[in-house]
Amino acid sequence: MTENDRREELAEARAALRQTWPSLTADDIDNLPRSRDEAADLLQKRTGATIEEVQTALSEVYGLVPERHEPIEE
Repeated sequence: MTENDRREELAEARAALRQTWPSLTADDIDNLPRSRDEAADLLQKRTGATIEEVQTALSEVYGLVPERHEPIEE
């Protein structure tokens, strides 16, 4: 991935977060912690959203699969 590709992905992620929560500023988004849990906690406090809403939004924005908390059957 080139630096330009990374910048484009980051711009898309920022736009998606701002669309989800218009009250977020560019600084809010730029200063999100790298840790997904810390970012979710900060977004929850900043937006008033539930942790489930925040985790879902982060999953959609960053293409991450939400963590599964139920046991996996073998």
